[in-house]
Amino acid sequence: AEGQTSATGKGRLPAESQLNRAGLTRRWWGHATINPHRDKLLFLTVDEEYLFLQSSTGLVTAFHCETGKQLWSRAIGATDRPTFQASLNDQLLFVINGLKLYAVRKRSGDVVWELDMPAQPASSPVADDMNVYVGFLDGSMYAFDLDKVQDRYSAGLQIGRAHV
Repeated sequence: AEGQTSATGKGRLPAESQLNRAGLTRRWWGHATINPHRDKLLFLTVDEEYLFLQSSTGLVTAFHCETGKQLWSRAIGATDRPTFQASLNDQLLFVINGLKLYAVRKRSGDVVWELDMPAQPASSPVADDMNVYVGFLDGSMYAFDLDKVQDRYSAGLQIGRAHV
């Protein structure tokens, strides 16, 4: 066959011979976990090791970049809440779902902590190894200290925030 039909039957992957004529080759392919009748792919986020696909219902699917192996797929937060594109640091994936910020282990998909936002988020989170930053509709921006958030969450305490 000239191409392969996708899971929904609506799209086709180009045949390897077609790709080769353009000097390309298919490394791997996979499917995000979505409900094709009501869900759509919103965001792709990638680093050196992992590729994350976010759907409109809050599902996140993780793939290993080199092998294409699907590592995990799960709902992060409540279904059908406003989301922004996730961000990454060396260890964690940061996902905003509604009024919550989630820190998720990139390799396993385990939620490390969740944080209630102080206002309506207006931007994707941005992270480094010490903080995760979020902008809000009221024009404010917060920097959340990752070590402090983790310590307080693990202890079952209210999580404080530092205003930037």
